[in-house]
Amino acid sequence: MSETRSGVLPDHDIYLLDDELTEEQREVRDRVRAFVDAELMPVINDYWERAEFPFELVPKLAELNVAGTVIEGYGCPGMSRMAGALVSMELARGDGSFNTFFGVHSGLAMG
Repeated sequence: MSETRSGVLPDHDIYLLDDELTEEQREVRDRVRAFVDAELMPVINDYWERAEFPFELVPKLAELNVAGTVIEGYGCPGMSRMAGALVSMELARGDGSFNTFFGVHSGLAMG
Protein backbone atom coordinates (compact mmCIF):
# COMPACT_ATOMS: atom_id res chain seq x y z
CA MET A 1 0.00 0.00 0.00
CA SER A 2 1.17 3.50 -0.71
CA GLU A 3 1.08 6.36 1.75
CA THR A 4 -0.25 9.88 1.38
CA ARG A 5 1.92 13.00 1.49
CA SER A 6 1.48 13.08 5.25
CA GLY A 7 2.76 9.51 5.47
CA VAL A 8 -0.51 8.30 6.94
CA LEU A 9 -2.92 6.10 5.06
CA PRO A 10 -6.37 7.57 5.79
CA ASP A 11 -9.23 5.14 6.28
CA HIS A 12 -11.68 7.41 4.42
CA ASP A 13 -9.60 7.94 1.27
CA ILE A 14 -9.41 4.39 -0.04
CA TYR A 15 -8.55 5.54 -3.57
CA LEU A 16 -5.86 7.97 -2.33
CA LEU A 17 -7.53 10.87 -4.12
CA ASP A 18 -6.21 13.39 -1.62
CA ASP A 19 -2.77 13.05 -3.19
CA GLU A 20 -4.19 14.25 -6.49
CA LEU A 21 -5.67 17.48 -5.10
CA THR A 22 -4.04 20.88 -5.24
CA GLU A 23 -3.55 22.93 -2.08
CA GLU A 24 -6.41 25.21 -3.20
CA GLN A 25 -8.73 22.23 -3.63
CA ARG A 26 -7.80 20.84 -0.22
CA GLU A 27 -8.37 24.24 1.38
CA VAL A 28 -11.87 24.52 -0.12
CA ARG A 29 -12.72 20.95 0.88
CA ASP A 30 -11.44 21.42 4.42
CA ARG A 31 -13.31 24.73 4.84
CA VAL A 32 -16.61 23.15 3.77
CA ARG A 33 -15.88 20.00 5.77
CA ALA A 34 -15.36 22.05 8.93
CA PHE A 35 -18.70 23.83 8.33
CA VAL A 36 -20.50 20.53 7.79
CA ASP A 37 -18.98 18.97 10.91
CA ALA A 38 -19.50 21.98 13.19
CA GLU A 39 -22.75 23.53 11.92
CA LEU A 40 -24.75 21.14 9.75
CA MET A 41 -24.37 17.63 11.13
CA PRO A 42 -25.15 18.49 14.77
CA VAL A 43 -28.60 19.86 13.85
CA ILE A 44 -29.72 18.27 10.60
CA ASN A 45 -31.44 15.19 12.04
CA ASP A 46 -33.82 17.34 14.08
CA TYR A 47 -34.71 19.31 10.95
CA TRP A 48 -35.28 16.08 9.05
CA GLU A 49 -37.63 14.80 11.74
CA ARG A 50 -39.63 18.06 11.63
CA ALA A 51 -39.57 18.18 7.79
CA GLU A 52 -38.00 21.64 7.94
CA PHE A 53 -35.01 23.29 6.31
CA PRO A 54 -32.22 24.91 8.39
CA PHE A 55 -32.49 28.38 6.85
CA GLU A 56 -30.39 29.91 9.65
CA LEU A 57 -27.39 28.03 8.22
CA VAL A 58 -27.62 29.84 4.88
CA PRO A 59 -25.72 32.97 6.06
CA LYS A 60 -23.04 30.71 7.54
CA LEU A 61 -22.82 28.87 4.23
CA ALA A 62 -22.45 32.23 2.47
CA GLU A 63 -19.46 33.05 4.69
CA LEU A 64 -17.60 30.10 3.14
CA ASN A 65 -17.40 32.02 -0.17
CA VAL A 66 -18.23 28.97 -2.27
CA ALA A 67 -21.52 30.14 -3.84
CA GLY A 68 -21.29 29.94 -7.60
CA THR A 69 -18.35 27.52 -7.34
CA VAL A 70 -16.97 27.56 -10.91
CA ILE A 71 -18.66 30.78 -12.08
CA GLU A 72 -16.23 33.65 -12.62
CA GLY A 73 -17.26 37.21 -11.83
CA TYR A 74 -20.35 38.46 -9.99
CA GLY A 75 -18.58 37.88 -6.68
CA CYS A 76 -18.27 34.14 -7.33
CA PRO A 77 -15.02 32.35 -6.49
CA GLY A 78 -14.35 30.92 -9.97
CA MET A 79 -12.86 27.76 -8.49
CA SER A 80 -11.82 24.68 -10.43
CA ARG A 81 -14.43 22.07 -11.31
CA MET A 82 -12.73 19.67 -8.93
CA ALA A 83 -12.99 22.19 -6.07
CA GLY A 84 -16.66 22.70 -6.93
CA ALA A 85 -17.21 18.95 -6.84
CA LEU A 86 -15.50 18.77 -3.45
CA VAL A 87 -17.90 21.42 -2.12
CA SER A 88 -20.83 19.29 -3.25
CA MET A 89 -19.28 16.11 -1.90
CA GLU A 90 -18.78 17.60 1.55
CA LEU A 91 -22.24 19.20 1.70
CA ALA A 92 -23.84 15.92 0.60
CA ARG A 93 -21.88 14.10 3.29
CA GLY A 94 -23.69 16.28 5.80
CA ASP A 95 -27.12 16.20 4.19
CA GLY A 96 -28.32 15.49 0.66
CA SER A 97 -31.14 18.03 0.86
CA PHE A 98 -28.78 20.80 1.98
CA ASN A 99 -26.48 19.97 -0.92
CA THR A 100 -29.44 20.02 -3.31
CA PHE A 101 -30.40 23.47 -1.99
CA PHE A 102 -26.85 24.65 -2.59
CA GLY A 103 -26.64 23.07 -6.04
CA VAL A 104 -29.92 24.56 -7.24
CA HIS A 105 -29.11 28.06 -6.00
CA SER A 106 -25.39 28.08 -6.64
CA GLY A 107 -25.33 26.23 -9.94
CA LEU A 108 -28.66 25.97 -11.68
CA ALA A 109 -30.07 29.42 -10.82
CA MET A 110 -26.78 31.32 -11.00
CA GLY A 111 -25.69 29.55 -14.16
